[in-house]
Amino acid sequence: MITFTQQQHETLAAGSRPITRAVDPSANVEYVVIRADAFAEMFPLLGVDSISASMNEAMAEDDAHDPYLEGYQTRSRDCA
Repeated sequence: MITFTQQQHETLAAGSRPITRAVDPSANVEYVVIRADAFAEMFPLLGVDSISASMNEAMAEDDAHDPYLEGYQTRSRDCA
């Protein structure tokens, strides 16, 4: 999670729209920032039952292509 600076907060608060764009100048990548309440309203339109389901799906895709996953799981069990 990213915490906004005071200047970023003031810039976001000055606008009345729940969605804004942000640019990472070092990577020249543009992001969309959306308020959580607006995202919660829009999320059902994406065709996913819940945020958790979406995250689980994305993580399952990542895990399926991670050749080191089994090693991570074994190591975390050994540390518990």
